[in-house]
Amino acid sequence: MISACARLRATAAAAGLEQTGPVGGLFDDELFTQDAGHVRVYLPVRESPALDGTGARWELPAGRFAVALHAGAHGDVDRAYAALGTYAAANGRDGSGPVRERYLADPLDTPDVTQWRTEVCWPLAPAGQ
Repeated sequence: MISACARLRATAAAAGLEQTGPVGGLFDDELFTQDAGHVRVYLPVRESPALDGTGARWELPAGRFAVALHAGAHGDVDRAYAALGTYAAANGRDGSGPVRERYLADPLDTPDVTQWRTEVCWPLAPAGQ
């Protein structure tokens, strides 16, 4: 994951794109239920032409999320996932769609694992459902 983030940042920088937020990832439900699935890594940039010349662009869909901030190494981020999943299930708000992670401070920013910060965003069902 870190190498994908590094390549994404390098590609954006080489293209002269201005990063406007932290790198993040979208994790398919199947990764948690079947130990196989897709992860999409993204980097918010100021609007600009697509790198492939097609004019295509991609935007994260809006949604409602329960969010936990995980501090420290990524090896125990599962605790944040467990807390969010428990909250969502206990409140009848477990939603569908990919879980999101946003890397506010990661190994590319600092080698000090005590400084790493990851937002875990668990999808919630819309209000009233």
